[in-house]
Amino acid sequence: ANVQTIEIDYVADSAQRAIAIETGTADFADSIDYTDVAAIEAADGAHIETIMMSLTRILLCNVSESSVCNDINVRKAVYYALSNEGLAATYTAGTAVPVYDMGNTNYTDYYEDYYKELAAEGNIYSYDPEAASEYLAAAGYEPGELTLRLVTDSSTAHSDLAVAIQAYLLEVGINVEITTLQTNILTDYTADETAWDLYLRQTASNSYATVAWTRPLSAANYTWGGSANFIFDDTLQEMLTLVTTDEGHTEENIKETYQYIVDNAYAMGIFAVESYLAVPDDVTAMSYNSSLMQSYNSFTFSE
Repeated sequence: ANVQTIEIDYVADSAQRAIAIETGTADFADSIDYTDVAAIEAADGAHIETIMMSLTRILLCNVSESSVCNDINVRKAVYYALSNEGLAATYTAGTAVPVYDMGNTNYTDYYEDYYKELAAEGNIYSYDPEAASEYLAAAGYEPGELTLRLVTDSSTAHSDLAVAIQAYLLEVGINVEITTLQTNILTDYTADETAWDLYLRQTASNSYATVAWTRPLSAANYTWGGSANFIFDDTLQEMLTLVTTDEGHTEENIKETYQYIVDNAYAMGIFAVESYLAVPDDVTAMSYNSSLMQSYNSFTFSE
């Protein structure tokens, strides 16, 4: 490293970060809003790099006996009613990329082509309203009879996504009531198994996709001894523990574990988001992850 001084300013407003780049008062800025991309590209001395965020949006069904989603047919009706591609297209704060497990292309153990093949074959969730209707009927509900309670945080991105999910589920005859809460309240709210049926949230990892799976699904992370959505399944816990060990982190085990999650309709990955990073034009190479401390990121400049 040959930089003598690095000055980091915290600027909460995205528009102000963009202005700092355009005026030359800052050299780098992350989390640039997509509406400012063109102006930065047109500015002298700077350009935009697109970075895949570690966060993946996921949807959990409440598996406890306090929720109608305790019925696997209801859970499958929900997941088959949703289109990853369609939901990604509704995201307006940047570029959303559909995912086919709860990870994304940031992770070396995210087998995107394999999962996309399975989705095309119907072996993991894919947009199939007819199948969703069949599962709804198998659960004993006529269209319009079932109402699910969806909870998420109060951010604009998640509020908008919740409305899109509501629209997809209405198409197959499932009504959805949406509750949005501030994050500090959401934690306690979702710990009550009687309060909700669907939970729209995020997961992430600084290492592997399998670690991102364990954030919501590992019983070790929750005081009640089950997952975030109240799954009490020893087989799942054993599989999650295995794939997060060095010796158990094999392609075969990973694919088998995710298939088990899907077969039981325990969780669904929806999309990940690409973020925009403004950098000087003389940066020739970079290694950057917005979820890491700044000291872990590196940039190479031209001579």
